[in-house]
Order: sequence, then C-alpha cells, then structure tokens
Amino acid sequence: MADNEDEALEDVSNGVPRCLKRLKAALWFSIGKIVDEETLKLGVNATPQFIGALTEMVWAQIRGSRLD
Repeated sequence: MADNEDEALEDVSNGVPRCLKRLKAALWFSIGKIVDEETLKLGVNATPQFIGALTEMVWAQIRGSRLD
C-alpha cells in the first residue's frame, strides 16, 4: 500500500505534482477561514476573488522563501 501512496503523491497533472495541488488547496481553505473570521469582526464582506488573490500572494512568498 505504501507504493500506491508514493505513486499518488508523485502523480503529475499539468506539470504540477498532486501533493503541491493539495497543499495549495489546504492553504486556500486556511486563508479563507481566517478571512471569514476577520470579515465577521469587521462587518465587511470578502469576495472569493480576494481570497484567491491573497492565496496566490502567500503561495508566491512561500515559493520565494524556499530559495533563501
């Protein structure tokens, strides 16, 4: 079974390993929860596009930090 798990993590779709897609999805979910909490406190709304843009910015920062 370990071989199947390794294969699943190494599967590449559109040039992006599945594990990176899952990591980015988890990041999007976490950022969405944080944004939801803060918007409730402030009484404002955040669009899905804002959450997506914030996720992309954080993702770029993470990718940049791996080179340090």
